[in-house]
Amino acid sequence: MKDILKYKTAEYKVKIENNEVSAFRSKSIEKTGARVFSNDGKVSIAAQIGECSEEKLFQAAEKNKEAALPVLSSPVSSEKKSWSNLQKNQVLSDSALNQANEHLDLLTKELPNFLFQGQILNTEETLRYTNSNGADLSVSTHEYSFTYDVRRKGSPNIADGFFFHEELAKSNARENLDWSIELFKSFDNEVKIKPGRKKILMLPDEAALDKLGESLRADYYCEDTALYAKKMGKQIFNHQLSIVDSKMNLAKGVYRPFDCEGTVTKEDELILLKNGEIVNLISDLKNQKKHNIQSTGNGFRRYNSAVHLSFSHLSIAPGKRSFREILKSAGEVYISFMGFGGDLTGQGDYSSPIQLAFLSNNGVIEGKLPQIAVTSHLEKMFGSHLLEIAKDGPYKYSSQPYLLVEMDVQLI
Repeated sequence: MKDILKYKTAEYKVKIENNEVSAFRSKSIEKTGARVFSNDGKVSIAAQIGECSEEKLFQAAEKNKEAALPVLSSPVSSEKKSWSNLQKNQVLSDSALNQANEHLDLLTKELPNFLFQGQILNTEETLRYTNSNGADLSVSTHEYSFTYDVRRKGSPNIADGFFFHEELAKSNARENLDWSIELFKSFDNEVKIKPGRKKILMLPDEAALDKLGESLRADYYCEDTALYAKKMGKQIFNHQLSIVDSKMNLAKGVYRPFDCEGTVTKEDELILLKNGEIVNLISDLKNQKKHNIQSTGNGFRRYNSAVHLSFSHLSIAPGKRSFREILKSAGEVYISFMGFGGDLTGQGDYSSPIQLAFLSNNGVIEGKLPQIAVTSHLEKMFGSHLLEIAKDGPYKYSSQPYLLVEMDVQLI
């Protein structure tokens, strides 16, 4: 049994410094990984960057048998199918330049007291999987992203905030930047606050989602190493909370119809947690063999690595009201805009600094908060202290919705 995983990437980057386009860069690259499965339950790997002969790569993998890794099962897929969201006659350089100029025109007009630097990146990537069973699967995607460091003119800081977003379905500058602009217009109005229990509007913290996600994996769950192992079907979190692994959702920036073992996914989104209860687990071929849980198409690898179990895109299912509708009826709310450094203990206790936040009073942005820290517990922030889940996030195609959560707040 043999298989090939090939990545082809073309990208065009526009660099922005001090509110001006300063540089351009384009590149294309091809990366290929070959695997050879032996009858003694091992797999050997060879990889190369650049164009290469697949046959020579297989030969190189054969020579690497001394470094072969044990494997419980080999791919069995023989499907042939391709997917694409590429636009015809799309020129990456023109698209990136147009997007950069559109953003700069809007930002410098609406926020004249700030300096912006960062990049616009347009990427086309094709992933192709083939094996000796006859499988031939490919997916081609076009991704747009931007990252801007934002600095108030005269500020001693390297950056006072940042705007960042990536998407597969392109939207215009106004749709993506309106909310950030609205918040930053109140940047110079510093608001004094007191510590205590407060309402926080925030995106799901990656550290918190990662910790919760451990209980949604076949390996950690079945081996009883996850925090919520053996609790499938029991009410753990707020009934509003459902979590999915998105496979095919352009609005969330996800386009992964198959994994790196050739397993084609059966649904666009796999529901893992429904109304606060664990109902499914992600799996790959290894965990299918080891724990008897059918592969869900979550065996991923880089071109030069072994397979690892991973989510396609773990996300919280959206609620019914927009975050703006929620704010209008929520009274005083702290809006988290930039928070780095959050972490959890093994028991689920959560804390995070919030370097930049704004105060909303029934939807009216009143000013910028001092730096704060928030604390909670996984079962509180996703349970009894979860007030509402919005149907949207800060950008038109946000990959996660905003959450309105009660948390304990301290001044830093």
